[in-house]
Amino acid sequence: MTQFNLKKKKSRERFFFDKNNIISEIGNELIFDKVNFIKKDLDQVLVIDNYELKDHPKVLNYQYSEFEEVGEKNSFDGILSNFKVHIPLIQNMSENLNTIKQHLNNDGFFCFNLITNNSMVTIRKLFNEIDEFVFEGAYTRFGPFHEVPNVIDGLNKNGFKDIVVSTEFIELNYRKLSKLRSDFKQFGLINIYDQNQIFKRDFLKKTELLFSKIIQQHESIPIELEIATFTAWK
Repeated sequence: MTQFNLKKKKSRERFFFDKNNIISEIGNELIFDKVNFIKKDLDQVLVIDNYELKDHPKVLNYQYSEFEEVGEKNSFDGILSNFKVHIPLIQNMSENLNTIKQHLNNDGFFCFNLITNNSMVTIRKLFNEIDEFVFEGAYTRFGPFHEVPNVIDGLNKNGFKDIVVSTEFIELNYRKLSKLRSDFKQFGLINIYDQNQIFKRDFLKKTELLFSKIIQQHESIPIELEIATFTAWK
């Protein structure tokens, strides 16, 4: 089995969420940092994202694409994804990792960000409590998230080498529930499950009451995010 290094960075706080794409901006920086360690210039790099990465001096040419529209096989020195493969790897990890590998040149690398299961722990617990009170059962409202060992195992099984993963723990603090809902819905981490949920006005009342009390006591609602950045070679 390919060896890998798991590096846990010191957690850092991001105080108030004042930009809709702050998570993408942080992910952009994490990928940028990883490319710094590549020892050669990269002629062709594919970016699977709709959020433009900042230019890197080692990358000569960028091509942007949605995951379903990647171009010719064996044509890229590197493939970068700032969260855009998060859902495809949930849906079918083996098949989609194999697709990525087929589009890499020999000795090409794949660098990508995912959100781990250590994320949004506090708010998931709060919504579970609200659901139990209102519906007498809990809905899955956030996610899906990835387990780092499962992704490493998937990379190994699909023949990737020299796998390195680092994690960055971030805390976002919100002063308004409406802002939290808006930002995370836009990012794609809320209500993506197909669930036959019965609407109850009591749910909204209970949610607003509970979150108002939390903000009154603590001035903000904490949202934890753990971003895992993977680098693997063909």
